[in-house]
Order: sequence, then C-alpha cells, then structure tokens
Amino acid sequence: MSSRDSRSIPQRIAQFSENYGAQTFSLFGSIALAIAGILPSVQQGQGWIWLNNTVYGRVFMLGAFFSVIGGAVSIISAPGYKSQQERIRFLEGELASKTKALENELVIQKKVLENELSARKKGYSRILNDELKVLTRILNFGNNDRLSLYRYDRRERRFIMIARHSSNPRFKQPGRVFYPEDSGCIGKAWEQGSCFVDLPEPGTEQYYRVHEELWNMNRQTVDFITMKSRTIGGISLENLSGERIAVLIFESTRNKAFRENSIKNLMNNCGEAARITYLLERVGKIEPDLIYAHEEGF
Repeated sequence: MSSRDSRSIPQRIAQFSENYGAQTFSLFGSIALAIAGILPSVQQGQGWIWLNNTVYGRVFMLGAFFSVIGGAVSIISAPGYKSQQERIRFLEGELASKTKALENELVIQKKVLENELSARKKGYSRILNDELKVLTRILNFGNNDRLSLYRYDRRERRFIMIARHSSNPRFKQPGRVFYPEDSGCIGKAWEQGSCFVDLPEPGTEQYYRVHEELWNMNRQTVDFITMKSRTIGGISLENLSGERIAVLIFESTRNKAFRENSIKNLMNNCGEAARITYLLERVGKIEPDLIYAHEEGF
C-alpha cells in the first residue's frame, strides 16, 4: 500500500510544471490558436450554436477533442524533465564505471606487454654479453681487461653501449649513457674502421694530452672514466651490405696488453666480427631502444 503524498498543492503544481510544463503549454497553445480562428464567426452574431449545426463546427469540435485527449495522453506518458535528468545521471554513472573498468584493463594489458618486451630485451642483452664473454676467453683477457660493444644510433648520431664484459666487477659496470660519434677511440674506430693506441701512465700530463689530441677529450672527461686504460683498440663492425653498424672496443690497464694485428686477425680472418654482426642482425628486432638502454644504465 502506497503512502499518501505529503506535499502541498503548490508544491505539486510546481513539480508538475517542472516535469510537464513544456507539453502543457504546447497543448493549451494549440487550443488557443484554434479558438482564435473561430472567434470572428462568434463575433458576427452566430454565437456558439454553429459549432453543433454546421459541418465545420462539428469537425472543429472533433479536432479539439482529439487534440485535448492526445495532449493529455502525451503529458501522462511522456517522461518528465526530472525523470529524464535522473536517467541521464544514471547513464553517466554507467559510462564512468565502464570507462574506469576499461582504463584498468588497459593498464593491466600495458603492464603485461611491458613485461614481455623487457624480458625479450634482457634476453637480447644476455645473448650479446655471452658472446663477449666467449671472446674474452679466446683473447685470454683477465681481471685487467674489458670488452664493450657500442651500437650506432643514426638518428641521434651517437653511440649506445649495448653489451659489456669483464672479469673485474668494477670494470663491468656501465658508464656513460651516450657517446658522441666523434669522441674517443669509439669515434676514431667508427671513422677509420679501426683504432689502436698504447697510452702513457694514467694521471700524467702526457696521458691527458694524448686523450685531448687524439680523441678531443678534456681532462674532466678523462677523470670521469672508471677504467684508466693503458692499451685500447676498436674495430668497426659492418653488416652484409657493408654498412657500419657498431664498434667493438678492447681495453686493458696493462701496458701493451695486446697487438693490433692479433686482434684484427682474430676478428676478421677467424670470423669473430662476422659472428657478432650476425647476432646483431638476427636479434635486431628486439634491440633495446634509447629509453631501455638508459633504464639499464647503458
């Protein structure tokens, strides 16, 4: 059993006007226009009796009747302004809820894809690091030696270190993120195809002077380098099209630790350069981008 409406008559009228005011005004407006059309006949002395005695009058009354009934039905059946507003708020709430659920799903999917991509890129790094590890054994490199592989970024015209190996944990750590294409032994090896130098004792004026004259590296940059090499060499790596794509750097804190001819013979004649280049080409689709390299410390 429904409870009795406790609202006052003015409140009910106000509520009705809010919900159905537009339809009500439209109905009475139509009736007023129709009546205005017959007033000239009434004013000419015919009175209202002609409504029942003439065909035109009967048609008018029939039309007015259907207009009133139709308007009333329209008012009763049409949703009011308030109910429409409530419906809109409900739909907005549903939309917000579904949007939030979709956003959460997208976040989850993004995280899954990021994890998969990270795993693939770490696999890429492991492949190249393992290859450098094998090469250090072939070269009999020990605690004073290191190998580093730098990929050339043609868009930014700089190098990114993508793999490094050394038996010494301190030398194995990543250094700078980016390396200019015209700086250091990397730049010379890239430009000339190879670069091998025996360096003076670290910390001496001659050591700084050689770095500045040969590789355009100032004192501050040299001091920042963790591994103060006495012997350093680099070889550029080319793909099957003869295009240079990377530079492999050999370093040692030992004086005259290796010979240029021995390194070149191993890399070119024994196929080590071709093998590393093959790996770079084969796994190129999952190669770390600049952002990933930065996150990994390279």
